[in-house]
Amino acid sequence: MLFSEKPLVEDKEATERDIKLMELAVNKACLMKFDDYSRACRTFYAWLTGNYKRRLFKAHDLRNIRPLLETEGDPLCKTTAKGHVDPKQVPDDVYKFDPSSNSYKKIDSGYSSAELAATELNWKKYNRRHLLYCNAEAEVANFALENAKPGKPIWSNQTTQTFRNLVLRYGMDPSAARRMKLDVFELKEREVRQMVLTGLRDGKWPTWDDGLADSEVKQFITMEFRLREVVEAPAKAPPATPTRDTGKGRDRYQPYQSTPTKTPKGKGKGKGKSPKPTPGPSVPAPPTSKDCYLQRDASTGSGYCIPWNLNRPCKCDNTMASTSCPFIHKCNWAKCKNRDSCKGSSWHKQNPGKGVHP
Repeated sequence: MLFSEKPLVEDKEATERDIKLMELAVNKACLMKFDDYSRACRTFYAWLTGNYKRRLFKAHDLRNIRPLLETEGDPLCKTTAKGHVDPKQVPDDVYKFDPSSNSYKKIDSGYSSAELAATELNWKKYNRRHLLYCNAEAEVANFALENAKPGKPIWSNQTTQTFRNLVLRYGMDPSAARRMKLDVFELKEREVRQMVLTGLRDGKWPTWDDGLADSEVKQFITMEFRLREVVEAPAKAPPATPTRDTGKGRDRYQPYQSTPTKTPKGKGKGKGKSPKPTPGPSVPAPPTSKDCYLQRDASTGSGYCIPWNLNRPCKCDNTMASTSCPFIHKCNWAKCKNRDSCKGSSWHKQNPGKGVHP
């Protein structure tokens, strides 16, 4: 894991002493201190120290960073069903650098790929690891290179803000449809750190901020970090007619377009009282029902006798030709050819197609 079989430190006391010196270095350079929750484990501090002391300058892949304290609610700590820290923690996969192939190789820990995917492909866990890395790098860089100054630290607060903004802007804040894929973002963010570390190793720039301000690094960030475009699905065409569920499937029907108007009922149908005549239109009125019956005579405005047209006795005196009936004894069939001699609309029903206007 530390690129060498020889350990970086000989005993635990030396590691604790170095961490105390790192606290003083970051406090002097960045004028800030970190609490234990914002710190990575001691093994990771030893890894970063060796990365600078041995002049390796390799960008860490962040996948085996552990917190210093196992705290409830920490996404990097295994918790029980009630949310408390599980005493049996499952460690992350460990990667070791192979100088012959110039790459990291995974040390088999016996965990399945499904468990690895459930652990690693999660933005919340990556965001937590990235924060621990930035805090640890701020302490170790200003301590290991031994030339940190209050006016120009090796890793400043601005450096942390630049890297943290990349995670928030392209990973945490956007929606799931627009954020960068986690594996792609991990690769690009690591490449940025490797470009800056390579420049530090070669003496191209003295600090991380100078490396991030380089035109080549800024162009890489501009070109490689971007939100994904949302592909809109084509809008579905509405159906030609509405559909309804008939129980045996969906059936199309023509919706009702207008509200029918009620025809006012004529007055004076009872007790022999004649209705008041009203002026009628100059042309015959159109039929007002589906059976093509006329309600009133076009010339006089008087109503037709409905029982007589149905070949029934009048309601006045129960006779077929009542002289006291106030209604007209003429055919009220809309297309009747001769209303005066016609026997009523019942005759047209019995003789369809006869005695009607062409």
